[in-house]
Amino acid sequence: MTEQAVTTTGISTADAVQLWDLKLKYDGRYHVSLTDGIWRAIRDADPLAVLTARSGGQLAAKIQADMEN
Repeated sequence: MTEQAVTTTGISTADAVQLWDLKLKYDGRYHVSLTDGIWRAIRDADPLAVLTARSGGQLAAKIQADMEN
């Protein structure tokens, strides 16, 4: 088992980097967050449209699909 560095927020460094990347990429279109292991993206134009996933990669795919619709 490999150890992952944990940030002061309690998430792994890898998750923190991915969260930051998603926030930068979708700023102004989605509010992206990671809380208790659940990744969320809330559409800025429609706060009732909430996407959830178990990983940053899954959330990125869901955001892409949502943007294509």
